[in-house]
Amino acid sequence: MCKTIVCIFCLAGCLLTLASQQALGATNPNLQSAGTEIGAEIGEYLSSNNTGAAKLQIGVFRFGDASGIVSAEMGIAPTQLQGHIMESLTRHVKTNNLAHRFAVLDIDELDITTGGSVAVKYSDPAFTRIKLSNKGIGIGVIGTLQRRPDGDFDCKVKVITPNSVSNVFERIVSKAGVDPFTPSWDSKISGRFSIKVMAKPIGSSNFEELTLRRAADQSGEFRNVIYMFVDRARFAGQPYQIHLRNNESKSFVLPNALRRPGPNDADRTFGVSLYVDGVSAIFQQQIGSTDFRKDIRHPAYVSKFLLTPSTRKLTEKENADSARFKGFEYENASPPGHSHWKVKGFQKDQTAASFVFGTAAHSVGAGSSQNVNQIGLISAFFYAEELESDVSLEPADILPPSQVRAREIGTIAGPDVQSQVSRGIIKNFYQFPAEVWHLKYLYDDDSTNPDPGPPIQQ
Repeated sequence: MCKTIVCIFCLAGCLLTLASQQALGATNPNLQSAGTEIGAEIGEYLSSNNTGAAKLQIGVFRFGDASGIVSAEMGIAPTQLQGHIMESLTRHVKTNNLAHRFAVLDIDELDITTGGSVAVKYSDPAFTRIKLSNKGIGIGVIGTLQRRPDGDFDCKVKVITPNSVSNVFERIVSKAGVDPFTPSWDSKISGRFSIKVMAKPIGSSNFEELTLRRAADQSGEFRNVIYMFVDRARFAGQPYQIHLRNNESKSFVLPNALRRPGPNDADRTFGVSLYVDGVSAIFQQQIGSTDFRKDIRHPAYVSKFLLTPSTRKLTEKENADSARFKGFEYENASPPGHSHWKVKGFQKDQTAASFVFGTAAHSVGAGSSQNVNQIGLISAFFYAEELESDVSLEPADILPPSQVRAREIGTIAGPDVQSQVSRGIIKNFYQFPAEVWHLKYLYDDDSTNPDPGPPIQQ
């Protein structure tokens, strides 16, 4: 399993102004645009700033108020903005050949580096610098994000380096597009992966496979969405599992990565960000606590289920650290190796809250207006490991999003079941998914269901 962590660290020094506040009356950027702009501007600043000869780790922290508190009224905006800044800054470091100077930590790396707990205060850079330097983080990105009466956000960002503290960005950010789980890609299936949903009928001790199919009408809201019609009489209130598999036999294009698979593709690993009703299937452990909470961050930054080739496996080892993996030894194995995951529920530590077919009102994704269109939807984002042997190519086009709407079915977090996992890090993932599945599940007696088309062949 793999997480992604973002963090930026700071040290004391002089105050520099990198960007002025946006002009009044200008169109406010949404969180994605603001995060992309902020990340690029931070990258330009670091490129020109003398940070010393040593390579520095950069940590981008989730924005809170002036004391670093993330309040409920902020919704998911802090983690979404954090993710977009991380993505933009990582891209800047890579495209400007700055990897010898900086390493942007992903979310797991940040957790490991900080021990899961570090205090950052936007109002006290000197305090923050001491705390981060004690954790070995060289550059910190910290900021505040506070909701305005009109629903937009006031955003302020500081970058703390070993010799300066800089006000990087200050502007109003639009609330538009806050929901990171509105599908950004249509389902795009190459055959490289397969997904099966296995459910336990009422009165049975065995799981059986549910049929996945496309809608007969491939226009409008039904375009490129996979459907699963659930027999209410047999499965309502019953547990189900989601099986993920790396089929290996099919090649694919890496979207937006300007690369295609090279000669070592057969040895590639993949990380799967899996969502049920808009909630990651891997819950996030709260800092400084043994409790777990729902994780609704961007797919690039949540923990991932890891798929290897069928003749390989990843064995957890505390001090393992190679060019490709941290916390894992990559070893030969008899098939299927770790090419297959049986996801039993919302993963916590060594247990998972089982997936159970329920109602939308009691869904794990209920209670957030931003998740309403995701209830009744299973989404899987397959992220490919980046290999040095991958070959350059022209940019791939991205299709416009499909629209899905919530109906009455939903998934509840049921009783805990045993679900053993290992934890570690894949160091190099492409930032865009190689394959995306959006699976809309519906009770079979819903009168608004689309006409079913033929089953998906896997």
